[in-house]
Amino acid sequence: MKYFNVLTALLIFLVHIQAQNAIPKIIKKSIHFTSTDRSLSIDFDLQDPDNDKLEVRCKIFSLSENDKYTELLAQSITGDVGYPVSPGLNKKINLINIEYASPKLVVVLSAYDKESINIDDIISNVNPNNLKDYVEQIQGRRNANNPIIYNQARTYLSEQLQTYLNTKSLDFKNALYTGINYEATKHGSSEPSSIIIVDAHYDAATISPGADDNGSGVAGVLEMARILADYPSKKSIRYVLFDLEENGLVGSSIYNANQLSKRDSIKAVLNFEMIGYYTEQANTQDLPTGFNVLFPDAYNQVIANNRKGDFIINVGNTNSLNLKNSFHTNTLNHVPALKIISLEVPGNGSIAPDLRRSDHASFLDRNIPALMITDGANFRNKNYHTIRDSSHYLNFDFMANVVKASIATIIELAEIEHGSSIDFIVDQTTGTNTKEENKFQAICEEGCILIKPDQNLENCLLQIFDIKGRKIYSMNQTLRNDNFTKLNHIKLSTGLYFLSLSNKKFKGTKKIIIHE
Repeated sequence: MKYFNVLTALLIFLVHIQAQNAIPKIIKKSIHFTSTDRSLSIDFDLQDPDNDKLEVRCKIFSLSENDKYTELLAQSITGDVGYPVSPGLNKKINLINIEYASPKLVVVLSAYDKESINIDDIISNVNPNNLKDYVEQIQGRRNANNPIIYNQARTYLSEQLQTYLNTKSLDFKNALYTGINYEATKHGSSEPSSIIIVDAHYDAATISPGADDNGSGVAGVLEMARILADYPSKKSIRYVLFDLEENGLVGSSIYNANQLSKRDSIKAVLNFEMIGYYTEQANTQDLPTGFNVLFPDAYNQVIANNRKGDFIINVGNTNSLNLKNSFHTNTLNHVPALKIISLEVPGNGSIAPDLRRSDHASFLDRNIPALMITDGANFRNKNYHTIRDSSHYLNFDFMANVVKASIATIIELAEIEHGSSIDFIVDQTTGTNTKEENKFQAICEEGCILIKPDQNLENCLLQIFDIKGRKIYSMNQTLRNDNFTKLNHIKLSTGLYFLSLSNKKFKGTKKIIIHE
């Protein structure tokens, strides 16, 4: 019996280790493009604590508008690519004579350990405390009547997304409105033009602090970006934060009309519209007029549940049927604790206007499958559009379950694989590459940070973010490439941080670890 118990414990341990298999990690260092021979040289480090043989893939796609997402082949590709590649430092890939040197390129570098994806492992990383932090960071009257709070939220959101992925600020202006949408794309490794969108609006109504509406939705987008940013997927995943939803879906309407590329093929949209309010108190869930006629099964389900507001609502139209079913099935399979009611409206949903009151409607009107994931807005949360819409009234465990179900759905839709990938963006039109080049060294020595860039950086903005994306330090600094600059005045506690450098010609971000 003793040996049986030991063997059983060992088997359980081995199963647990297999289930928790870490993904490979690509540490981005630099990329150099030479136009004369249309060559690329990529330098990177490769880590994997579980495997000594990895598969490395490198693909190049055009980002120029006339041939966007076209795969560009090289006459030769050599170095640490293919299978097997051993983890280690100073890995290098050389691509010679790329068939067409498009002015704008994205290089998708991926590493795989040939393990199966485990959805439950991935969604277990959703952290309710992160969601709470995100909401509290932007909580406030985020609208044109309060420009200081509005712009503080914009800065935070842009920097937070940029921590995970390349982020674009998409400014717009018309006769009535001025606003900014934010877009961060993780390019797919084989079908980058096929795009899955996760979105939320970040503006708030009138006097409301906008915690549930729609800080909760924004928090969901940020947490999904944090968790999925490293994983490779066959299709692209795009995270979008819309402005001016409260003014009549202005941001998402302009995005669909003017800011999408003609070559962007949007396959599915998950729109978060208030996902944080939960109550087990009876008679708290109201229903729109005619709900019982349009959705008798859902109506009976709510009534049988004593009209408790303890479920998430998944709304799609007929064109979004498969998407609606995917979200519903993934919720049941991977987050059984989350109650869900799924609704299908005909056409573009105009028969039920209360179910079009968010940015998903801008996609439905273009015949793009889209869902609204919501807690019911004013039909449940009586703090809606009032000064009481604060984080104090939200349930972050409920919100975390909604995000888990959404991640499970995205893993299926985008065909995420067990590995990691990074995007290197090359833009010859500006003569610079994006932040992925990370052309600087940052080390920690006796609790102090030392920095040395590959080029002299004048008037460089130095910022430090903690693991939750909160900015904890910011200053302008001149850095030289001939020696390390020691930042004696910055004292950080033990943990993981992100150090960001930027000026007009340079952007770079590195992770730094402060040890005891």
